[in-house]
Amino acid sequence: MKMQPLKRSSDGTYPGAVGGQSLSAENQKAIRRVLADAHEPLMIGTIAAEAGVSLNTPQAQNAASDFIANYLVETRETEMFFEDESRKNGRKIFRGYVGTSHLRDLIEKGLA
Repeated sequence: MKMQPLKRSSDGTYPGAVGGQSLSAENQKAIRRVLADAHEPLMIGTIAAEAGVSLNTPQAQNAASDFIANYLVETRETEMFFEDESRKNGRKIFRGYVGTSHLRDLIEKGLA
């Protein structure tokens, strides 16, 4: 079966493309603010809900998780938070993402 070529929409996106939906600048800023204000580790769904980012499509879920788990971790704006397991068997449990002091500094300076 031959694939149909993607058609560019009026806003410059390609509907149906893998990774075709990215977060807007406002959504990225809201996610950064939620992470900077959080006092405990947060999961991606909680971060998106508090930031007002809709995760109603797989593309939106992918865009939000990619932004948080890849981009913000790579730029050292967030960290993955792990906790020791209660049975003391050497395993660590992922509890969520936390904003770093670097992220709070960027927001204070108006750069994020």
